[in-house]
Amino acid sequence: MLKTEKDLQVLSDKVAELFEFPAFQFYITMESNEKLRNAIQKRGISFYEDAIKRLNALSSEESKRYELAKLQRVVFGESGISSDEVQKLCERMDDMYYR
Repeated sequence: MLKTEKDLQVLSDKVAELFEFPAFQFYITMESNEKLRNAIQKRGISFYEDAIKRLNALSSEESKRYELAKLQRVVFGESGISSDEVQKLCERMDDMYYR
């Protein structure tokens, strides 16, 4: 687990950047969802930074989507968060963003 609230904020920002979530909405969602918070904390900031670099190095959008799907399964799926739950989280973040 992360030591400070600042560490959690930095981690949240990296995850939001990786999955192209609106950063503030993701942080608010993550704060109120212990299962999500635990899932993203299983990996360190360097994991997410490396994943962002790998994605940025890919040339085709299809490759990026495939890699993102794999990463989503690794980050969320191993923690028992289903793709339906991730979809609902995304919809909730979009709703908060466009309100």
